[in-house]
Amino acid sequence: MGKDLSTYSDISEVVTKSIGLSLDVDFDALEVRGWTTLQLEILAKEEIREVVLDVKGLEIQQVVDDTLDNKLDFVLGEESKVIGRKLTILLSQATRAPDSLTISLQHKVKAENSPAIQFLEPHQTVGGQHPYFFTQCHAINARSIVPCQDTPAAKVTYTACINVKTPLKAVMSALAVPESAVFRGLGKRRPSSLAAGFHAFFFEQNIPICTYLLALAVGDLVSADIGPRSSVWCEPGVLRAAAEEFVGTEKFLTAAESLVGEYQWERYDLLILPPSFPHGGMENPCLTFVTPTLVVGDRSMVHVIAHEIAHSWFGNLLSIGNWEDVWLSEGFTVFLERKIIERVHGIDTKEMHSTSGRSELLLSVERSGKDHNITRLVPDLTADEDPDASFSTIAYEKGCLFLDYLEEKVGGPGVFEPFLKDYTQEYAMKTVSSALFQRYFEKRFGYIDGLDFDNCLKSPGLPFELANNPTPRLVIPALKVQQQITDYASAGKGELSEEDIAGWSVEQILFLLSALLASQSSASLLLDANATRELDRVYRFSSLKNGTCVNLWQLICISAGDSSVLDPVVEILRNHGRLRYVRPLYKCLYMSTIGRQLALDTYEASKAFYHPLTAKMVAMDLNLEI
Repeated sequence: MGKDLSTYSDISEVVTKSIGLSLDVDFDALEVRGWTTLQLEILAKEEIREVVLDVKGLEIQQVVDDTLDNKLDFVLGEESKVIGRKLTILLSQATRAPDSLTISLQHKVKAENSPAIQFLEPHQTVGGQHPYFFTQCHAINARSIVPCQDTPAAKVTYTACINVKTPLKAVMSALAVPESAVFRGLGKRRPSSLAAGFHAFFFEQNIPICTYLLALAVGDLVSADIGPRSSVWCEPGVLRAAAEEFVGTEKFLTAAESLVGEYQWERYDLLILPPSFPHGGMENPCLTFVTPTLVVGDRSMVHVIAHEIAHSWFGNLLSIGNWEDVWLSEGFTVFLERKIIERVHGIDTKEMHSTSGRSELLLSVERSGKDHNITRLVPDLTADEDPDASFSTIAYEKGCLFLDYLEEKVGGPGVFEPFLKDYTQEYAMKTVSSALFQRYFEKRFGYIDGLDFDNCLKSPGLPFELANNPTPRLVIPALKVQQQITDYASAGKGELSEEDIAGWSVEQILFLLSALLASQSSASLLLDANATRELDRVYRFSSLKNGTCVNLWQLICISAGDSSVLDPVVEILRNHGRLRYVRPLYKCLYMSTIGRQLALDTYEASKAFYHPLTAKMVAMDLNLEI
């Protein structure tokens, strides 16, 4: 297992086994405060006299050795902009394996100092009556809520007592349990009483998880069952629409189980967050966090849920040890997601998703440069490099493509799928690496002619050929309309009719718009503002329910210099924080002839609305100081 360069801690000496949380979420002070209790296992054979943790933005008030019941001295190191500060706890006596320690830390963090948390005013919510709070710890921001060994290699169980003001509710990436169930994990830090107006919620996660999967939300929350082991949580005004949108969740779960084994987490619930949530979905165990942009009324975005369900195995159950191996989480998840889609929605839909994914991959490699380190499945990440900045289509789509390639090499799904299930069961609840997966694969299949596994993992670009991928049946009409539009734009000839796309699936429209955007970006298609307005008059792209379709269309219009799209674009940027939408829009505006200053002005007016992650990434795109 390679060293995780995004953490100060050394889990070869001491490793966290469980975490107990007793936290107050204070909307008046805009802070999270309380106690974190760490159950630590000593692995070092030589005596150690200190324990090192990760913190970022936290104020550490005191540290206590619960075993000896005495206070411990601690030292905070220099601040790193990316990975925070090294917290060194000085032990009162030397210790070595097989000893264990229980250490409690009292701490607090203000909202402005934590990239993981966001407090929302009532007017930023659907109901408009109550405030809201949520966390987003991926990739290395758990350290900005609680002091911990913030590396995916340290998998922990946890218990929690979360204190919030009445009538708000708390939910977590864990199971809700009675108060008595968390006594042991909280130890001496169990609150004996609560401040006036506060009440407590109790949670327990018995399956070891990575710290980036610690997740908490507080708000005016209600729930409705959408299956035998699933509920949807959200504000009351969203409940009916959300429940109808995600009613098919159990079909995805059942399909996944048929491929990789029993779902281990007991509950698979969904939390629909306010619009500032930065991701489409976040695979927090037991409770996937979901953007409200998925609730569109026609279930055309629910494939995102298939992706997050797939993470229940890859990423959550089998976890990476460092961020260089993120393809083992994201690539495997996309691969399983598409097999789930095939089983639930059919081969045509699966092939459309695969074709679109490969188009995204080719475009990403072209933009980055085929020799760029970031296009490797296992890139070289240096110390103090932000893992968020290295996330791209590569881990997702190149990772999936590599698995498609391996599946074809060994004889197809009938051979590869049983292997995938065995691999998943073998390493459930463990940490995996690219080297480990390679050894497991080669032990099963031995030497395969033409397969250079190491080269596939470490070479930039596309060192392995595209797996057999005939043009999907549903792509052919889209290619025909793309050519019609190209002819219309280049020579002013050809008739456009709304009948051209009548009866199309969302996947076909997405493919067409993606192809048009790619052609526009490469200058093989030169749409101007008159052309985009005519296309929208005929095809009504701007009126589609699917947010991804609308996003692609707006990017096409901006690049064409069509100023009529600017007002709806600004409306989206001011009221939504999903990175998949806002980053491309800001980048496109910034690089366009019609929107550079508008991008800067809109960001300045909107950054307080955004989650810290969105604000950081967009600032990078706009070349602003952060």
